[in-house]
Amino acid sequence: MISIMNNALPTTKDGYGYGLQAVDGDMLKVRTVDRTVDFGFPQQFGVNWFRYGRRIGLEHLPTRWRAISSSGKPLARSRIDLPDLDSTQGASIVSQRFRDIVEHFEPGVHQFKPVRLIFAGNEEETRPFFLMVPCQRVVISLDHGRTRPPMRAFPERPDLVKPDPARPLHFFASGTATAEWAPVFLREAVAGKHLFCAADFPRWLFVSAELRKALEGAGMLGMAFLGPYPVTGEG
Repeated sequence: MISIMNNALPTTKDGYGYGLQAVDGDMLKVRTVDRTVDFGFPQQFGVNWFRYGRRIGLEHLPTRWRAISSSGKPLARSRIDLPDLDSTQGASIVSQRFRDIVEHFEPGVHQFKPVRLIFAGNEEETRPFFLMVPCQRVVISLDHGRTRPPMRAFPERPDLVKPDPARPLHFFASGTATAEWAPVFLREAVAGKHLFCAADFPRWLFVSAELRKALEGAGMLGMAFLGPYPVTGEG
């Protein structure tokens, strides 16, 4: 069984929203090291490189992030119970214990870049946190005949890239409410993978049942899951 993992809405102890803002680097210049097109069209518009499933270049990656309130002012450290999974501009920032569990399941597979979290008065978080980049990309992850709502087929165009020229290329049409999603994953595509991104179901992070159980069992803060969803040949 496969679940979608996302960060829960981050709030302060008194219930107000907050965010993390890059102090250095340039998020607009961050790209994957390998930009070869494996699915769709050569023009990669609107791609979230942090949820693409490939390693990223580190030269433009921010290393310092400031916590700010919903009004844009620096936030005091005392107002936040820092989550183990947070997200900013599509990038996931995780705690040491979150990283350790992922590394236990898939050692050396994913990127974890140390970051510094800064609060009002330039106070810094003493515990280690990391920007996490999942580095497993599945090109065709879904059974397009069984997945609901129906997946959309790419139009036939000469610049369309197909991983298998003999196979119709579909992608998940996520225009319905998430509560009504019923994707079915291909066993041969996701077997043995614990954290991955999918080309035919983009902009999400997917986890195995085993990794989800380990994260939930450790009492992690800040996680939200959708699913689990079935895998062909299971259940």
